Amino acid sequence: MRKIIVIFVTLLVLCACDSLFKPEKVEIITERKPVLQNNEVVCFKNEQDNTLVDAFKITRKDDSFVYDRATILERITLSYTNVDKQAALKKLDVYLDAFYKFAIYDYAISNDFEKFDIEINEVSYTVFAVKSRFPKTSARPDSIYYSYREGILRYFYSDTIYTRIF
Repeated sequence: MRKIIVIFVTLLVLCACDSLFKPEKVEIITERKPVLQNNEVVCFKNEQDNTLVDAFKITRKDDSFVYDRATILERITLSYTNVDKQAALKKLDVYLDAFYKFAIYDYAISNDFEKFDIEINEVSYTVFAVKSRFPKTSARPDSIYYSYREGILRYFYSDTIYTRIF
């Protein structure tokens, strides 16, 4: 009988300890969550002649990952896939999680995450800039302006600016 009581008490203690050491789930704050949804299409125009240049289908993936033993972080991945299979710019991937600001694959943050405002159709958006890690001969834009809520708003090649159409 004593052995059963010891086992029962041990199990109770282990169960209590398990609940004490459950990892904390840290979510991305609402102000940083993109409003773009899965299968949405976003279009960009050439600023110089107002022609439609690119249309991207959004693939959004919301999940979480174990950061360390005590923390689980929410993560959102936005993949911008060009609808035009012949386009030079095929795909851009944006990664957000609860600890870091954001990352765009193959791009480096410029100005140390310094925010600034741009205006599109008389609406002001707060954005960050990222610079390409590729040489200028690449098919990828030289730089991208990114907004937490609206996603990619503008991208640049050396001689042309492309802006999202709302």
